[in-house]
Formats: sequence, structure tokens, C-alpha cells
Amino acid sequence: MKKIIITGASGSIGSEIIKFFYKKNELICIDIDKDNLNKLKSKFRKIKIYQCDLTNQKKVDNLINKLNIDFKYFDILINNAGMIYNHPIIRLSKKGFKAHSYSKWKRVLDLNLNSVFLFSSKIIENFCNNRRKGVIINISSISAKGNIGQSAYSVAKSGIEVLTKIWAH
Repeated sequence: MKKIIITGASGSIGSEIIKFFYKKNELICIDIDKDNLNKLKSKFRKIKIYQCDLTNQKKVDNLINKLNIDFKYFDILINNAGMIYNHPIIRLSKKGFKAHSYSKWKRVLDLNLNSVFLFSSKIIENFCNNRRKGVIINISSISAKGNIGQSAYSVAKSGIEVLTKIWAH
């Protein structure tokens, strides 16, 4: 039985990941959406659920500390948390041209890319401190190659692919 952490667990991809691993593993499911986490818990009774905003370093640190106490070690981390966002660099509206919002840009990068770094670095630390082999699975997208109207999302997903390649060496 493996101890598997799944971020973005309450979304459509996350729930499919849970279905796949549920029977033979201990699943630690993390998401910002507490209502959907509770729905998952009622459907998959033996999962452990934790609510966390993965874009907030202090909250991630606190959660990791709690997980280290609750579970001691982990075998697999699946970085699945993310959001899709469509907006070109410039958009024509009734009031004229409107530039891509920096706050949306930052939010998409924080959730899709920076959360992967924050969470992975702490879990890798756990792997090393416990002298255990571990696996990290990073979920990307075909948009990592670039997709019209998805500047922030494409950049974030390509960043995940680059991090994955670098960390694999």
C-alpha cells in the first residue's frame, strides 16, 4: 500500500485519479474547495482530505508540517492542482482594447506552476529526511506547447514540463 498525495483532488481529473488508485492505496487528497472535498469523502470513505490554498507558502508549509505528523512519510505526489484560463494578451471590448490582467496572470502562474514548486520541494525534503524513494507525477497539458488565447496557462504548463525534466536528472 502506497501513501499517495493528490493535489487538486476534487476536480474532474483529480476524482479520476482517486478512482484509479483508491482500492490499494492510502490517498491524501488536497484541494481548496472544502465542499467538493467533503463530497469526495462521502463517496470514497477511506480517503483523507485536507483543504489548502496551494498558492500560499505559509499555508503549504503548515499543511506539510501537519502531513508529516499525520503520515510520517509519502511514496507518491501527484501535482494535479490547477485552473484553465483563457485570455489573449489584448482583447477587443465595447470600450476598446483591454490588456490581459496582471492579477489573473499571476493567479494562473501561482496555482498552475508555483504551487508545484512549493509542494514538491517540501515533499522531496520528506523523501530525503525519511531516506525513502519517492515518485512525483506532474500533470501538464497539451497547451504547454502554446495555445492561442492561453498565455498564462500555456506558460505555466510548459514550466511544469521543464521542472519535471530538470528534477528527473
